[in-house]
Amino acid sequence: MSYVNGQFEVEAGIPASVLSGTIGADAHEPGEPATRIFDVNDLVNVDCNWSLTGSLARMIGGTWQCDLYLESMGGGREFELEGCTVPLAPSGPGTYACTIPIPPGTITFAPGETDIVYQLVVSLTYKDTNGRPGPIVGFVELPMVQWYQDV
Repeated sequence: MSYVNGQFEVEAGIPASVLSGTIGADAHEPGEPATRIFDVNDLVNVDCNWSLTGSLARMIGGTWQCDLYLESMGGGREFELEGCTVPLAPSGPGTYACTIPIPPGTITFAPGETDIVYQLVVSLTYKDTNGRPGPIVGFVELPMVQWYQDV
């Protein structure tokens, strides 16, 4: 698996020259290239990168909330992992990043199961200076991945 570009949306009616962005992510074991198969006993990191551009980008304050959802493609348990809260840096370059870890042992199997396929989805939410969600979101749907348990 490699870095996947997602969808970044600003409320309808705002021209891209005024405010727009990009988002992407990938999943990998630390020190290893991105892949689509993971051992449940290994740490998996989901690296997320996004940017905010346009003439209004330097005027927006608040935070980004970047989370990870794992949707089972079958009978497995589903997960929501709270990721990172990243402050907006209006005077900065407009680029942001965070890593969401999936610790060893997070993915578990029912008795008799030895593997589960998941769809990983990164969700990015803009929150204003009062912590309320605002009209900017991003999503990345990573390719399906398989977790296995070496028995």
